[in-house]
Amino acid sequence: MLGRIIICIFLLYAVEIPVQAELLFVDYFSGDIEDNWTHIGDGEMSVTEDRTALDFGPEVLKLENPKGSNCIAYLENFKFTDGVITYLIRDAALDDGPDFDCDGPGFARIAQLKEEMPIAEAFPSAYTIEVDLDGGFHILWGENGHGDNLDLDDSIKTTGNWTWVKFSLIGNELKGKTWLYSRDEPRNWQLETTDDRYAEGAVALRAWSGTLYVAHIRINDRDEPYIAVDPVAEKLTVTWGAVKNQSI
Repeated sequence: MLGRIIICIFLLYAVEIPVQAELLFVDYFSGDIEDNWTHIGDGEMSVTEDRTALDFGPEVLKLENPKGSNCIAYLENFKFTDGVITYLIRDAALDDGPDFDCDGPGFARIAQLKEEMPIAEAFPSAYTIEVDLDGGFHILWGENGHGDNLDLDDSIKTTGNWTWVKFSLIGNELKGKTWLYSRDEPRNWQLETTDDRYAEGAVALRAWSGTLYVAHIRINDRDEPYIAVDPVAEKLTVTWGAVKNQSI
């Protein structure tokens, strides 16, 4: 009997119990977006309805900019070092032609926002994750969303359908994955790289051209699996509870 007790105690301490991810921020864009987001640059930021957004709609954030310049929704009063950003997005103007892919979803670890400067110089350094039609799925470091690719999968293109994008920034490890809303989350990361320009910074959504719809964004301190939503109860069906329409 004593031997069995000792074995049970050993197994209890040997089994790794997963640590629950802490929710740092979440938005479903059904309230006043200006409470959290500031529009910077060209184009327009608004809330619109998209009935195809399934459990996460119908209200979605809309960034519209046909000019080929930055249209940015900057998340106010929020900075992080380590975290995982999960976006649910749609490249909404692809039917207008290949030049209208939105080049989103955005920036992370923005080192410093300089609102008094021209938009081309407002983001002196940031990581960008982008699902592009011509450039593929990539992570880059640079100014204003332009710079050198740190990792690229040019076989993955934007589709115009509702799509998950997950961007992990933990220490100097950067990872990305994307998958259609109708599919299961892939087990493996599609992008994996390291970069030593590790710093605290802000978060922003971005459309360079065309129209970006964002139905949901959340930021956790570590990775977590896809979270199902109960659209009737309007709350997340996981243990961190109902957090709809609030920031943490």
